[in-house]
This record gives sequence, structure tokens and C-alpha cells, in this order.
Amino acid sequence: MMFAYNLLVAVTCAYMVSRTLAAGADYLAIFRVSGTVAFIAYGMAYVQESVWFGRPWASTAKTFLDALIYAVLTGGIFGWLA
Repeated sequence: MMFAYNLLVAVTCAYMVSRTLAAGADYLAIFRVSGTVAFIAYGMAYVQESVWFGRPWASTAKTFLDALIYAVLTGGIFGWLA
């Protein structure tokens, strides 16, 4: 299931990059867009669990750290492949 979710996030990042940037965009622009989309996809869902379901905010902060790592890797790979 995690592989399928990672694939979905990658496809979503690719779509957003293709719709927001022109062909031949530089590395940093691609990194910024794909990294932001990946961070939102990996991290923001857990905020509502802390707000509404009592999940500890420390757990959400750790999830944000994981999301940041995934976002940097995703943005880096997308920028490298462009």
C-alpha cells in the first residue's frame, strides 16, 4: 500500500510540475514545486488527526520531519530527472 501511495504522490507531483512550469524549467523551480506538493501530500493529513482526534502534536511533528525528508528527496529526484 505504501508503494501505491508513493506512486500516487509522484504522479501528482509530475502533474503539478507539468501544469505550472514550462518545458526546460531549471532545477530549483522543479524542486520547489514538486517538493511542496510532496510535503503537502505526505504531511498535512496528520494535522487534522491532532486537531480533531487527539493525536499528540509531538507525533505530528515527527511526521512532518518524515514528510520533509520525503519532499526533499522527491524534489531532488524530479529536478535531477528534468
